[in-house]
Amino acid sequence: MNYRPRLTALLAGSLLLVCAAGCRRLGNSADTSGLNAIRYHVQGVVLGKSPLNQEVTLEQAPVPKRMPATSAVYRISDSGLFRDLQTGDTVAGEAILPADGGEHELDGVMILSELSNPRARAALPPHTLLEGELVPSIPMVNEDRREVELTQFRGKAILVTFVDTQCTEDCPIITKLFGRVDHLLSQNPQVYQRSQLITVSLDPAHDTPPVLRRYGLQYLHGNKSGFDHWEFVTLTPDNLHRLATSFGVMYQASRGGDIVHTIDVSLIGPNNTLIKSWEGDDWNPSVIAKAVDAAVLGQSS
Repeated sequence: MNYRPRLTALLAGSLLLVCAAGCRRLGNSADTSGLNAIRYHVQGVVLGKSPLNQEVTLEQAPVPKRMPATSAVYRISDSGLFRDLQTGDTVAGEAILPADGGEHELDGVMILSELSNPRARAALPPHTLLEGELVPSIPMVNEDRREVELTQFRGKAILVTFVDTQCTEDCPIITKLFGRVDHLLSQNPQVYQRSQLITVSLDPAHDTPPVLRRYGLQYLHGNKSGFDHWEFVTLTPDNLHRLATSFGVMYQASRGGDIVHTIDVSLIGPNNTLIKSWEGDDWNPSVIAKAVDAAVLGQSS
């Protein structure tokens, strides 16, 4: 991507024409003094926003000669501008990509249209959550055939992981480590009462509630009361896709029938926002348990 002054000037002119047609300009948000930054005009729909770093996720339209349609994250430095943006808004602005690989920023943001219909907002495509972003309300069914949602645990810190019960390699290891976290949390009654573990099945066709119950009991050492703190859930295929995408989990059935997937553990805070995610199979139960402690006790981890 080479910076081209002519192209930038042309895009700036196009932006003025669009604004003259009735869009709402919110102003400048970024420091545009960096001469080596790559800049280009973008337009897209706001899929999510996080106040933690004042970031937004855009479902971005193609940028001619630069990139296809994609999902991108931008920081908006002006707090008032950021506050005005809402999920579902169609916006335009200048993307600024620092040459040193720093945060991508969005400058000169304009709202082209607003989405006020709650149903239409709920139908927006799923996206990977930003840290500090609210988790979605997606129905799940647990091992007791009871419908649950992540949002119903508001006030608790929630750990979420994804497995399939027929997996014989990584999943048993991850579930055993999750059980270790469960044990560590039980050492502090206050933290245990205000936390929840949820294991999500990536195989809804096979992992019915009875299957999940049998699977869970293996790791709860036969103690049925353990399900009060650690639930095993299944979803419809569509809802699974939305939930997995929210936490950046990728999965796909192989030719042999196995489900190939990434290994991710995510921590949701008592205010239902994403705190942190751990990727890969090299994670430490003690570190995760301490992060839950900090979330419950209102400390930074």
